[in-house]
Amino acid sequence: MRPSSPLTLEGHTDNGVQYCVSITDRNVPFGCTFPVECWFAPLSKDIKLNAVTIKVIEKQTVRLEATASESVRHNIHFITEAHSQTVFSESLDFAQGYQNPEDDSDIEWRFMQPVCLPKRLDSCSQSISNKHIKISHDLVVIAQFGNGTEQKATQIKSVLPFKIYMTPNVTNDGASAYGQDIQQMQSNRTPPPAYIDHFSDLVVPDATHVDIFDHPMLTEISSPRSSSEQSTPVLAVPPAPLYEQTV
Repeated sequence: MRPSSPLTLEGHTDNGVQYCVSITDRNVPFGCTFPVECWFAPLSKDIKLNAVTIKVIEKQTVRLEATASESVRHNIHFITEAHSQTVFSESLDFAQGYQNPEDDSDIEWRFMQPVCLPKRLDSCSQSISNKHIKISHDLVVIAQFGNGTEQKATQIKSVLPFKIYMTPNVTNDGASAYGQDIQQMQSNRTPPPAYIDHFSDLVVPDATHVDIFDHPMLTEISSPRSSSEQSTPVLAVPPAPLYEQTV
């Protein structure tokens, strides 16, 4: 089992707004839903949180070797193409009455917002990095504050890089992922059985152990077996006939 690797970004602005943005794991399964926890606390009571926008940005970069003619003509060795797209975006408008689900204080804001990754392969890709292709993902949280007395706006932009990976049997016939909550996936993980509960394999012994047709016989490894193994009968399967006997 892979241990979780949480990621937290915290700091403060010049006008005294403290903030903290965190996710439970920087490695996220494709097509899942994961929570983003945000906390904002301005030192001045005149500064109010107006809106928060949460985005997931996918950056794609392709780097290919230039042909001989391109190298001579443009004096380059590689051709690079970059592209970025927004695969998720959600806005919370606190100025229009969005209620803080965890704290009703008007001097600090703490809330948790779920991020739902796309479940289709044509809308999002897994993170990858090799010699020619690099696909990376960033979680971007933009918080906008307003000062009611001086009408000055303050914006905080937090960028948390994370990775999207593929899990076994993640897609169905429609090329879309089975949507799961990342916390549910982590709780459903079960460890492998204990070593003493593993079954012994059948191996081919020395050439001196043969049957009446001079075929090697399959026997069991002479190692202690667990109680579950001892209750399970092991049947020896004869080997396939020689090629000369089948023609």
